[in-house]
This record gives sequence, structure tokens and C-alpha cells, in this order.
Amino acid sequence: MDKSIFKSFFDKKRLLIFVLFAIFIYFYAARLSRFLSNSKFKTEQDSVRETTVSLDMQNSKSFTIIPSNSCWKGITLFFSIPDNTESSLLYLKIADENGKTVFAQAVTELDSEKYHRFSFANKIPAKNGTYTLLISGKNVDLKTNGTDSPQYKLYGNVAGKFLVPIIIIFVIALIVATAVLCFFIFYIKLKPETVFLIAGTIFGLLFMCLMPPLTIGDECRHYDTAYEMSNKMLGVKSAPGFIAKRATDLSLVPDDMFLNDNHTLFNYYETIWPHVFNELQKPKDLSITNAYPYANTITTYPFLFILSSLGITVGRLLKLNFLFTFLLGRFFNLAFFILVTYFALKKQIVAKNFFCFSALLPMLLHQVASFSYDSMLITVSLFFIMSVTEFAYNPDKKLSIPSFIILCLSAFFIAPAKTLYFPIIALIFTINSKSFKQSKNWLLLPTLVILSAVLGVITNHCISRMMTFVNNPVTGIGSTLPSLESVNNYDSLKYLSKTSVLWIVSHPFQYIYILLNSCRERLSYWIMTLGGRYLGWEAIPMNELLIYSMCGMIVWQLVRKTDGIKTTLKNRIISIAIFVTIFLLILTGQFMMGIDPISPVIVGVQGRYLIPIVPLIFLFRKDISTSCEDTELSIHFAQIGILLFLSIDLFFRIIGIY
Repeated sequence: MDKSIFKSFFDKKRLLIFVLFAIFIYFYAARLSRFLSNSKFKTEQDSVRETTVSLDMQNSKSFTIIPSNSCWKGITLFFSIPDNTESSLLYLKIADENGKTVFAQAVTELDSEKYHRFSFANKIPAKNGTYTLLISGKNVDLKTNGTDSPQYKLYGNVAGKFLVPIIIIFVIALIVATAVLCFFIFYIKLKPETVFLIAGTIFGLLFMCLMPPLTIGDECRHYDTAYEMSNKMLGVKSAPGFIAKRATDLSLVPDDMFLNDNHTLFNYYETIWPHVFNELQKPKDLSITNAYPYANTITTYPFLFILSSLGITVGRLLKLNFLFTFLLGRFFNLAFFILVTYFALKKQIVAKNFFCFSALLPMLLHQVASFSYDSMLITVSLFFIMSVTEFAYNPDKKLSIPSFIILCLSAFFIAPAKTLYFPIIALIFTINSKSFKQSKNWLLLPTLVILSAVLGVITNHCISRMMTFVNNPVTGIGSTLPSLESVNNYDSLKYLSKTSVLWIVSHPFQYIYILLNSCRERLSYWIMTLGGRYLGWEAIPMNELLIYSMCGMIVWQLVRKTDGIKTTLKNRIISIAIFVTIFLLILTGQFMMGIDPISPVIVGVQGRYLIPIVPLIFLFRKDISTSCEDTELSIHFAQIGILLFLSIDLFFRIIGIY
């Protein structure tokens, strides 16, 4: 093989990237080594000396243990339940040497196997430490080894030896696949659309499978909405206020998964894992039962849930269990995004590398690989922006009738999805009049596109009125926003009066102050969450250095010099105006939902809300790259490397390595 290939691959420009990658590899290898060294567990279970001690709630039994493990993650206690017992309860409290409580939990649904494992959401650094167990209960007899100590098992981590080969295979396979992809980027000089197709598929599937069901923002609502649409496709009717579901779709979802602070993400997989392959061919119970929805279902634009509901429908027809049916719904959304974006990039000439970079942002992949209706919105928005840009900055390419129809359909879907993003349609005015086959159509055709968007809003309203969605007033899981019901009537009036359109119009300067103050307080948070700092219900904090690197690449993409097509001042102004308008609408929308009158900061806005308009920031530049130069290849290489380590980071956090 030509030595110049390796010389090009290990160019001095990429030396820093290789050094950073080596540091991350060492960091995660050290984390993995520590995790594996702590995977052993200590057991104190002796059937020969076994006795029982009756528990009551008035007097706690006290025992002392020495875990001798720097990563104590759980403890199993053994017990027996007297016959003819209607209800029983087991309470465990753990205190350190200073008497400080480090863990406490009460369990009412005791396992028929007569043991229960208490899993800690946060590890206890128990090496060389002595801890006191205070155990009490009701209608429970605790098993002990004589009278000295209870029978127990101490777990170094909740995964145990079962995950060791999976961890090793996963990490090695992911690193090898990424290394091969990066090598081919430089050796064959893969086109951006090919890079996106391969990288988007690999990391999209990883995000899809790694994130446990219903753990992505608002996914419980989106899942219920898609499930109800699946019911309509199959002709299944739900009772008022309920959603008709298969019994197997309920049996594998722990009731307290989101409410119990001592549950970790891996606990979910650990709970359902024995059922996954046992029920793969034929779930035990396919009967239909009416269940309460997890939260309010969505009444917005039913078309946004068509693909995910189709995935659920296919899974139900194939009689798959809950996990595989759920993942199939996610997969339909992800596949639609990858295919649409790939073919859009393939036809793209202008700013292809910028759009490829945008389509591989971690938070974007996190959203499109879920049940969120943002998946469809992001896909169509990115497609619309790419299509308009191609005609706006490439005067040699004429706008054909099929292309015009596609633009109208895109506008038809974007506008009603989230009205806040309606201004994206105004990007149509950046198209050069020379791109129209007849110059007299330069105003007529954009007007028709806008009318298509208006028609989409009207159609959405009509369909929403026709279709009956379950809308049960159940508290949204994971919600941290203040609700009007949580304050007294006087405070409620303050909320309503201060967050109305009339108040904004009558107090413009005060509202501007609130906007500026919110930007000052929350700007760094918006940027970091846009880069993927927190995943799920903002419950998974990702490695900060990786997120800083990704955000830095976005900034570099904006300021670096390229020898491409020059953009006009008019188009830059339109792009900036659209971005700023949508950003202000997002802030105003959250403001209208209610803010604390004492603290004039608009909370609730997350970086993921800006994902549909992120590609617009590359149109702020004075020039747009059209070639795939060595710098672009380095950018793809660096971004794929960051995605690699983010995937490993996510995997480690979910299985409890951190």
C-alpha cells in the first residue's frame, strides 16, 4: 500500500486530534478497569446456621457490615413471609460511621422468591468503612446467620459478571468500526452523504438501543399518542380516559421506574432482561386491557406520529414483546431521518459539509432515534433548509415543478407541527430569481409555498378536531416546571397576569429586560444542552470535555475561512431574522407557560428546541464551502471520534460504571 496514504492519514494537522483521542481512550479504559475490578460481590448466606428474626416497625434490628468495596452499588436481604399474610413491608436504612443516612428505602411488594435487592442510584464509597444496617418491617421474618448478622449479598455493581463480555465486545467493536470508517474517509475520501449514511446509522442505532424506553424527554407522552394511533390502525377502541394496550406492554414496565429515586437506568433493563428473549417469539399475554396513560397525550399534528405508530403496529402484528415493539417504533423514525437526509445530501452541492455536520450532532441523533415528534420535525426542517439553499446559492440549477411540489409539501408539514417554527418557510425568499425557469414566477412560487404552510395549519386543526385522542390529566413524568395548581389563588393571578400577551404589549421594556436577563443567565446552558450535555430527562450528564469539543467545532465551522460561493447580504439578513424570530418565539412561548414572578428568568427552554434551526447558522457566513477539502475530512474525522466517545460515555453511565 502506498506510504503516502499513511502519511496523509497521520498528517500533522490531525496530530492533536489523535492525542486527544488517546487521552479519552485511556480515560474510559481506566473507568472500565475499575468497574470490572469492582464487579465482584460478597455474600454472607449460610443455610446451616440459618435462623429468622421477626421484624416490626417499632424496633429496628441493627447490624454492622464492612463492604470493603470502593463501588458499593447494592445489597440483597433474605426473608420469609408468614402464611396468610395480607400485606408485608421491609424497610432498610444504611448509616455511615458518623451516623449519616446514606440510603433508605421501604418496599411493600416483596418478591415471591423471599429476597429483595436494594439498588443504590448513587454508589457508596464504602472501602475500608463500617456501615450500620437498620432493618424493620411488618409481617416479615428476616433470615440471619445465627444472631450476629443477616444473610445478605453486597454488590460491587448492579451489572455483575453478566455484562463483562458484552462490555468488552461493545467497546472493541465500536472502536474498530469507527477506526475503519475514519480510515476510509481519508483513503477513499468518502463523500459527505456516505459519511452521514454510515455514521448516522451506527450512532443512531446506538442511541436508539442504549436509551431505555420512556427515558427521553416527553417520550412517555409521544409513545402513548403513537400507541393510540396504532389502536386506530388496528381498529382497537380505548375506553374514555384510558389507552387500550396489550398486557405484555404493561407487565415489563416497572410502575415506580421514574418515581423511585433509587432506580437507575440499568435497573430497567435488568428487570425486564429475563423476559426479553423468553417472549420474543410469542409474548405470554396479548390480551387487550385499558390502562391509564403515562401522561397527557399529544393532540398536535397526527401526521408526526404516523411512522412511530406504524412501527408499533408492525410489532403488534408480529407479536413481538414490549421492548422490541417499542424499539421498532423508534427505528421507523430513525430510518426516515437517515433516508431523507441521505438523499437530500446526495443532491446537495452547496454547503454539503455544513449540513452533514449538523445532521450528526449528538442531541439531534438523540431526538430522531426516539418517539418524539421532533424527529419528524427535525427531518423535514433540515430537508427544507437544504432544498432551499441548493436553489438560493446555485443559480445554474433551475427550480423544476417536482422540486417545487416537494418544497410545498415540506412547508405543509413544518408549519402546523410547531407553529413556533413557521418562520422557517420565509427562507423561500432567499431563492434567486434566476433559479426560476420564468423570472415572473419569482414572487408567485414563494407565495404558493407559504399558502401550503397555511393550508397545513388549517388541515392540522381540522384533523385534530376530528380525531379523538386520550387526554387524561395525569402529571407529566419528570416535569420540574411550576404548575398553577401548586400555588395559591393570589399567586395564580400573578402568573396569569404577568405571562399574557396583553402584559407583554403594555410592558415592552420590562419584557425585554426579562429576555436579556434570561440570555445572560441561561445562554451557556442552552449551548451545552444543544451540544448534548444532558440526555434523557436531563438525567444523564455527559462528559463535559466532549461537549465542549462539539460546541467548539460548531463555532469553528462558523468562523473558519473557505473558498466557496459568496452569500448575499439579503440572504444573510433573512437567515438571521428567521433564526432570531424563532428563538424569541420559543422564549415567549415558555414565558407564556408561566415563570416565577420573583425570578425574572425564563426557564424550561432547552438547547434541543433549537435543533431544527441549527443549520441556519451556517447561512450567516459570507461564503459557503462547496468542495470536500482536507479540512472537511478532518472535521468529519473529529466529529465521528466525539460521537464514538459519547456513545461509550452513555453506555458506561447507563450500566452504572460511573
